[in-house]
Amino acid sequence: MDLEPTRRRRKRLLLFGLIGFGLVALGVLLWFFFAPWGTGEIRPSPDGRYVAMAVNVERRTLFRGKVHYLKLTVEDKENHRLVWEVIHEHEPGADVIDYSHPDIKFVVWSADSLEVTFPIGGGKSLTVPVK
Repeated sequence: MDLEPTRRRRKRLLLFGLIGFGLVALGVLLWFFFAPWGTGEIRPSPDGRYVAMAVNVERRTLFRGKVHYLKLTVEDKENHRLVWEVIHEHEPGADVIDYSHPDIKFVVWSADSLEVTFPIGGGKSLTVPVK
């Protein structure tokens, strides 16, 4: 009985398995390399119906290097519906608020929960009606 074809088949399967594993590992590493990440602040509205979130985000791109932007969102807590979202892209090193500072309250709701204000840097702020 000739075992050589069986050994070749096992070697081929092992090689294809290693190549497949390598491609999956490369895909996971690329995803982590290019995935957006950031820090920010989450603040519920006074009536408890909405949640506002301000995040400083950074992600890598293939040709542009790192891209920095602010992501400002308001979500309805009951049905998890995104009420609105603003993406504000800026240059690296621009005068932008760092929402990760734990002692500063950046996201400010009106007392009646009808609008929310986000500082966006350079002395500017964005006030958005919610209802």
